[in-house]
Amino acid sequence: MLKLHLSTTGSPVWAIADQLIVSGGSFCTSLIAAYVLTKNGFATYSLALLSVQFILSFERALLAQPLAVLGATEQPEALLRRYKTVLQLLWLCTPAGCCVLIAASAAFFPDVFVLGATAALLLILGIQEIFRRYLYTVRNFRAATLWSCLTYCLQLALLASLSSSGNARRDSGFEVLIACAIAGALPLVLSLGRRRQNVTAGALRATFVEHWKFAKWVVYSQLVFWTSTQAYPFLLEGYKAEGLADFFVANSLLNVLNVLRTAIGNYLPTRASAVLNDGGPRELAKFMFRNVWIYAATSLLILVVLISSSALLIETLYGGKYAAAAPLLALMSLAHLAYVISAIGNAIGLALRATKWIFIGNSLGAAFSMTIGVALVHKFGVWGAAVGYVLAAALPAIAQGANVVFTLREQVASESVRD
Repeated sequence: MLKLHLSTTGSPVWAIADQLIVSGGSFCTSLIAAYVLTKNGFATYSLALLSVQFILSFERALLAQPLAVLGATEQPEALLRRYKTVLQLLWLCTPAGCCVLIAASAAFFPDVFVLGATAALLLILGIQEIFRRYLYTVRNFRAATLWSCLTYCLQLALLASLSSSGNARRDSGFEVLIACAIAGALPLVLSLGRRRQNVTAGALRATFVEHWKFAKWVVYSQLVFWTSTQAYPFLLEGYKAEGLADFFVANSLLNVLNVLRTAIGNYLPTRASAVLNDGGPRELAKFMFRNVWIYAATSLLILVVLISSSALLIETLYGGKYAAAAPLLALMSLAHLAYVISAIGNAIGLALRATKWIFIGNSLGAAFSMTIGVALVHKFGVWGAAVGYVLAAALPAIAQGANVVFTLREQVASESVRD
């Protein structure tokens, strides 16, 4: 059985490999679902999965990210205790997440079988996220990569079998969601199949309070982030606008690029905290600008390729079924650069404990989406959603980036005065 505290020997290259597997596996899952399901079925499946990701974003902000950042400077025994306590907290948070799923199901995908599948997937992905974040904190990127590989190989094998059988409910995506849940459960059992250690109520309360004090603005920011950029599919469904499935196809291709954003979110907060602790704000500023140049240059290159080849890409992958997704992909890809800059700013903000501006930046995007964005969707349908999506992604990147630069400049100046 796998020991939870693993060797700290690990290269960041493994972290990139892990995110390549996660992003590639997620994209292949979406690709198979788009082939197997009808356009309405694919839209239903995507709305259900998006609802799960909405809840997971709060669990990640309150439980997983503080585990990585607060645990980065702890001794191995203390970090292991925190990890086990966070797992217990996740179980306590799951019923609240299921209540949100029930409400989303009633409004957007009223199918009891789809609801059950999404509830199972929510629990499994939540535990996986915390387990992976623990492995990243102890810098065992190789173990995280192998775990992701096992999960997605099993998942794609199940989906390939489902696709070849021809027995899937093509109008709902229930079997696709169940296959994802089953595939995630096996490595989960292997990783957690050791004797469970009891955690006292006092330890649960103390850890929850510590995490909440650290991450409350990040939790708030998740609500406004989702209102800012991820509300557009739900707005399209609410207005019964044409093109929802095409919007999801374009978005699923963009999600492949999440390898950069997710790698930043998993790796940079822990690393930035260590850099600040070891070298102070001056070294953190150098670290930030170095990463901005690296990731921004990589993103710009990807965008040029993606925009110039969007029509060919959609035709090759989907044939004529989702032809309208090609111009949407070219437009929506502009949001990727904003997401990368935001992820770097958020990582440095977490290290600086300047999390309030993550909330403020996302609030600007949310205010835009709930006013101008709603009007754009109402007037222009799926094209209004695409334009609103890009603009709402840019506002938080600008706000958080400016705040981090200003905060670091102040801290560097104060350090110079002390010296």
